[in-house]
Amino acid sequence: MKLNKTIIIGINISDCGSTGIIMKNCLEYASKNGNYDYCALTYDGGHFDNSLSYTPKNKIFQRLYNRLFKISINYPDGFYFKANTKRVIKQIKRLSSKYNKTFVHIHNIHSSFLDIKTLFDFLSLNKDIHVFYTLHDCWSFTGGCCCFDYNKCYKWENGCNECDFGFDSLKIATCKQWEIKRELMTSIKDQLTLVTVSQWMIDNLNSSFFKGFDVVLNNGECNIANTPDVDLNLKKSLGIDNKKVLIERPYFKQGNSNYINCITDSCCFSGGCFNFKYITSFNNDFI
Repeated sequence: MKLNKTIIIGINISDCGSTGIIMKNCLEYASKNGNYDYCALTYDGGHFDNSLSYTPKNKIFQRLYNRLFKISINYPDGFYFKANTKRVIKQIKRLSSKYNKTFVHIHNIHSSFLDIKTLFDFLSLNKDIHVFYTLHDCWSFTGGCCCFDYNKCYKWENGCNECDFGFDSLKIATCKQWEIKRELMTSIKDQLTLVTVSQWMIDNLNSSFFKGFDVVLNNGECNIANTPDVDLNLKKSLGIDNKKVLIERPYFKQGNSNYINCITDSCCFSGGCFNFKYITSFNNDFI
């Protein structure tokens, strides 16, 4: 007999670090409602309760396999290890069999440890599973870029043909990857909700193959004026009350370490919300 509750299954590359902590907080917050239980499936699970690893015990072998696999076929992130993906699916089936309703909450899955085609093919055949997909970056609707604005490239709007950025070996693969993503995302459109905290991201989704999908702006419109007094007092104690504060995680994976341009907009952090605009230059008013 199934439990009259909902199980929320989080899927991410890790259960720690930036997106891992966000996933953990989302799952734990939902579980405060007695009608929800949760489980996390990640590459390196085990850092908190109900977090499971979807990789074999011999991680050294897996890392070596992934590197060799990547070199041998030059295929982009997110389309690698079917064996790991089948372990994820096995856990989803196991948990779904025990609960009345199942939610799958996807976070970052573009790594060398999962095969998104295998995962999404399974989800498309199980229409009773509702899928939430939090977009921490732009990888889900491009041919491979996590941050397309870095190169001012908008080919993803129509297909990412002949990529002008990245490794030469991946230039052909980006077009195929974009086409597969569009097909996979469309296959679960009726059961998919996209989650983002940025109006900037929503505007770009409307220019991508995600146009017309169910999208949630989960933190709404927020800005520094709505920040609690305690945070304003903190700024004063640090001697920065008259300065604008920019919190940014630099993205250097794709090359240019001089990249400063920010794509953050209406971002929400623990302890306060900040509304950032595009920043292309800095002066003494910024820290």
